[in-house]
Amino acid sequence: MLTPGQTASLGISFEIDDGWHVYWDGASDTGTPIRVSFTAPAGFKVGPILWPAPKRLASAGDILDYIYEKRVTLIVPVEVPADAAVRFADKPIPFHAALNWVVCKDVCKFGKSEVSASLPLGESGAVGQPGKDGALFVEARARIPKDLSSDQRLVRTHWEGDRLLIEAPGAAGLLFYPGNECATMVSPIEQGESRTGRLGIDFKPDAGKVGTVTGVLEVRHPEGKATEFYRLTLAGGEGNPKQSR
Repeated sequence: MLTPGQTASLGISFEIDDGWHVYWDGASDTGTPIRVSFTAPAGFKVGPILWPAPKRLASAGDILDYIYEKRVTLIVPVEVPADAAVRFADKPIPFHAALNWVVCKDVCKFGKSEVSASLPLGESGAVGQPGKDGALFVEARARIPKDLSSDQRLVRTHWEGDRLLIEAPGAAGLLFYPGNECATMVSPIEQGESRTGRLGIDFKPDAGKVGTVTGVLEVRHPEGKATEFYRLTLAGGEGNPKQSR
């Protein structure tokens, strides 16, 4: 149910056959990420897609991709205008999405589809209720990165020349998934994952300086504590993470 003046979360879920995978919106060596062209009525503000953190897939030839297997749900935030009840009365609100993707196993195939949904509008001030697929949102949100606190109590970063050092005291493992605009990693397969709470990543400088480092950091904890995911935006050579959206 949509509520005037509030932000709703709409989900686009992909069920992926065993052995196949689709691609995250990041710096994979092959394939292209899922593409979504979302259409909403005038006045509804569609925010950027919230992408769950992926997993790494290393293949022969030093190829590294960032993928989803089995199932993934992309969350699309939509701001509902305060005057929606006046404009739409008792009519359901229509949404439409055109989807394109590449799915790979031993071979790759292009896929496309169009999906639509018409959702009811509740009263202003009411609390929106989750739909019948609420479990998919819970699963997706568990892997959606959060902003990294600027005080660095959870994760510490600093530069040693062109090497970025990331430390998460007490962690059982760290993984870094570079974003599309991330500075180039020298050895992403070897340096993108650590089985300790310390990760060192060398970056290739451009014109004598490392560019901005962007991506997702996965922090694995000892058994009993859930894995955490953080958005990381770090100016090359400064070692101070900035919150990003």
